[in-house]
Amino acid sequence: MRSTSPQNPAKVTKGKIRKFVIRVFARAMLLCGSVAFTQDLANAKPIYSADELAVRAIVKRVYSKYAIPITSSQSAPENYEPAYSASLSKLISTWKSTSVYGEIESMSESDWYCQCQDYDEKKAKLISQKYSFRDRNHVVADVLFTVGGRAGSKLKLMFVREQAAWKLDDLRFEDGTMLRAGLQHDIANAAKVYP
Repeated sequence: MRSTSPQNPAKVTKGKIRKFVIRVFARAMLLCGSVAFTQDLANAKPIYSADELAVRAIVKRVYSKYAIPITSSQSAPENYEPAYSASLSKLISTWKSTSVYGEIESMSESDWYCQCQDYDEKKAKLISQKYSFRDRNHVVADVLFTVGGRAGSKLKLMFVREQAAWKLDDLRFEDGTMLRAGLQHDIANAAKVYP
């Protein structure tokens, strides 16, 4: 049988107090460090990956035309069209070839990116942008854009990486409809009207 010698109560108490003080001090230091770190995060500029920067640049260029003032002697700014994925490019080409028959296309009723027919270049602006990577080859840009005088229109721009470049693959408009589905609908209608 093993005998245990009783511990000195003063040593136990001093040891417990010492550990307690060390734990409290360590927690206080962590808390102070966390507060300072949180403040640094709040003041820091976001760091984006090279992929996100590339997609942001495309979105910025798409929307930059809406801020260019047009005088009476100028024509509208050139429409920048982002690079489309191979399949969307083919679909748009087919859709454009059907437009020679007349104005039956619902997808030509308004600008795809501002979802408008007219805009005020002094008030038009991107209100917010959020980027979500689905995987390393797919990213969705959630954009809120106002043409002035309205709260803004939401648009999802879906990008795919093809041949080492980011290309627009589809759009989801504020009403929930998709660009691809709209183009396919217009093409089908044109085929019915002009077989």
